[in-house]
Amino acid sequence: MSKTALVFGYHGMKNLGDDFFLSYCVSNLQKRGCRKIYVSARKGTLSEEYDENTVISFMPKRKFMKGYDKWILLFFYALNVDCLFLCAGSLFSTLPGRLLYIIFFLLKRLNPKIKIYGIGISIGPFPSKKNESQCLRVLALFDGIITRDDRSINEVKKVVPSRDLAFMAKPHFSHKKNGLLGVCLNESSSFEEEKKRVKLIAESIREANRKSKINKVLVFITCSDLQHGDSRISKVMLEELKKYQIPAEMYKHTGNWRESVSMLSVCEKIIASRLHAGFFGLLTNADIFQLNYAAKSYDFYSGLKFQSLLFSDPYKIDCSLLLGFLCAPYEGGGHNANLIERISKETSSLYADFWSCV
Repeated sequence: MSKTALVFGYHGMKNLGDDFFLSYCVSNLQKRGCRKIYVSARKGTLSEEYDENTVISFMPKRKFMKGYDKWILLFFYALNVDCLFLCAGSLFSTLPGRLLYIIFFLLKRLNPKIKIYGIGISIGPFPSKKNESQCLRVLALFDGIITRDDRSINEVKKVVPSRDLAFMAKPHFSHKKNGLLGVCLNESSSFEEEKKRVKLIAESIREANRKSKINKVLVFITCSDLQHGDSRISKVMLEELKKYQIPAEMYKHTGNWRESVSMLSVCEKIIASRLHAGFFGLLTNADIFQLNYAAKSYDFYSGLKFQSLLFSDPYKIDCSLLLGFLCAPYEGGGHNANLIERISKETSSLYADFWSCV
């Protein structure tokens, strides 16, 4: 096994899905004797679960060069590692293609031993043909790529299709009878549009509470990044619920994915626009109302027929469908267990083969 590695992605941002991805990568690298792991996170932002002497964040606390700092620092740190892992979900749709090609091309020349891998990633959709050609040129320099959806295999050759890395998490199916509802929202449109959506959801919760008692609503901030996080819209949701005198409280993800999943696990039902909040809810046997705010949500569940999972457009919500979801008896019972366990087993086998070759 390589003795030094660099893991690049959306890390240190207190995002539930990405914090799980990093934990998975670090665990596998350390099991295989990797002594130093550099992570593209700003100093002081990683979870306390990591030893700062072996898992090292290498980005400064403040940005410079208009965000290109991460790519420049990636180049300099990767000059001295054995493996570079890009584990960043939707990273390969919009990239500084020309700059990245130069960086990886030079890395291969100046550090001949380096192996470059993309794991658990999506490729595309691309905003333009130019962006597509630049990105595919970059990916041609990789030594291995495992995508997280079937669509991506049409974008680039020599790709191994798989499922999202979240399927590597162990499910904990438990039946609940507590009347707890979870709400996990993010901002993907203008703030005014987001507030309209929040008001509609809050009104549906109020109506459902009149018909079938909701004991409490837990509003989850599953990404607490200051720039791209959910804090602002979650506070609006909490205020709307309190206006209707519905018992509610806030939970904020702080980087420990196990703790956050444990909090999600107490909910009977979850309304989620955050993809991994909804999926981790499924793993803990909640009924899910998934608001598909991006193509990755459709790709994630493509071909899978989960029970207790309803989909909705994020801004054209069918209120009758949402109200029916909220008022319906909690299903539970582990009805998704066999499907999830089968996919998890297939995904684990594929990644076991991958890690054995790294």
